Amino acid sequence: MPLGIEQFVAERPCFFYLAGRETKRLQLNRFVKELGQSVDDPLTGRTRADTWDEALQLLDRSIPALAKRAPSGKVVVVFDEFQWMCQGANELLSDLQRYWDTLWRKKGNLLLILCGSSISFMVGDVLSRKSPLFGRRTQSLALAPFRLTEAAEFFPRKNRRELV
Repeated sequence: MPLGIEQFVAERPCFFYLAGRETKRLQLNRFVKELGQSVDDPLTGRTRADTWDEALQLLDRSIPALAKRAPSGKVVVVFDEFQWMCQGANELLSDLQRYWDTLWRKKGNLLLILCGSSISFMVGDVLSRKSPLFGRRTQSLALAPFRLTEAAEFFPRKNRRELV
């Protein structure tokens, strides 16, 4: 989990999914399993989802369980390495648009964070005018590389050579 996001969600109820470079089938299986673990519901974790629409439906049904843990009732959902979730799943961006527009935005209790290490994908496919998610962004953070002094703050036990 990226350090900044880890700090942000530390005190909040959160479902954090770190996508991997794997097939859509494996992504869906792992997503559902980790969702079940996150909400402490073995039945959810064993549910079969054949599409991202079905997986997002499970996520939507799990949001109230996560919200019960939050004094504010606000839930954070993080999809990290989002570009891997979308690989071989052209429908995911449209599915997310539909869930956001018809359910999550209206409920107002969900903060959805999409992050990825492929800047060209995030800008070209997620944020561009041609994307189903265009215009739904609340905020974007472009993170610059750490300077040596900043890296040293995060890794105080490393010597200069290791930091470089």
